[in-house]
Amino acid sequence: MTGALLGSPHYMAPEQLSGQTPTHSCDLYALGVSLYELLTGRPLFTADSAYAVIAMHLSTTPEPPSSHRPAIPSDIDNLITSLIAKDPAGRPLTAKDVAARLRTAHLAPGPTPVPAAEASETDEQHLQRAAEAGDSDAMFSLARLLKEADRIDEAE
Repeated sequence: MTGALLGSPHYMAPEQLSGQTPTHSCDLYALGVSLYELLTGRPLFTADSAYAVIAMHLSTTPEPPSSHRPAIPSDIDNLITSLIAKDPAGRPLTAKDVAARLRTAHLAPGPTPVPAAEASETDEQHLQRAAEAGDSDAMFSLARLLKEADRIDEAE
C-alpha cells in the first residue's frame, strides 16, 4: 500500500498528510488534536468530506481552544496550541516535555479536590469517567488530584 494514508484524517499531522514518513511528532500532533476535542467538545476541524478535513489540517490555522472555552487555563491553551502547530519544529520535542508542561500547568481555579491520600477510589473513578466524557471541569479536577498525588509521592 505505498502512498496510502493510514489513520483518521481528523487526527493526522500535516506532514503525515503530505506523504512524509510519520515520526513521534505526528503522535504529539494527534495528542494535541485529542486534547483540543476533549476540552472544547468539538473536533479541531470539521468539513463535509475527509478531503476537506485534510486540506484544513494542511492550511487552516486552528483557533486556540480558549476561543471555544474561555475557562481553559492559558498554560493548557498554549500547550495544546503548540501540539497542533503545523510545523513539527513548533511542537514540543517529546512526550516527556508535554508531561512536564502538564505537571507545571497553572490550572484554572475551581473546586479543590480531596488530597490523593484522602480520596476514595470512587471519587477518582468518577472524575476519570467525567473527564473521559469531555467534562473539562472534571478533567481539571482530576489533573489537580493527580498533581497532588505526585507532590505527596515526592514528599515521602
